[in-house]
Amino acid sequence: MAGRREQHPQWPVDRGFEQYFGLIAGDDNYFKPVRQMALENESCRPTDPDFYMTDVFGQKAVRYIDEYSKKPISILICGIHGAPFAASRAPRRYREIPRQISKRLGRA
Repeated sequence: MAGRREQHPQWPVDRGFEQYFGLIAGDDNYFKPVRQMALENESCRPTDPDFYMTDVFGQKAVRYIDEYSKKPISILICGIHGAPFAASRAPRRYREIPRQISKRLGRA
């Protein structure tokens, strides 16, 4: 990090990570986050009306993997999703999956 201008000394990019996308502090609303989010070293706010944090984190991780798979280096993707721990926050399309599986297995 020599010569790097540290804008946000506690943010991941200023602590040695090459890229970062996510919340800076704590849990938030999965559809309309109000806490500070960052993309690389810039503050960002989702503008997509269909934004769902778990989906977007997964999509971004896939992009990072695609990008770094072409380089002879190791990468770390830390995908900590809150949705499995707060299923009531999931979009309806995901909350319906267990019921659909039960119906297909004849358990509903």
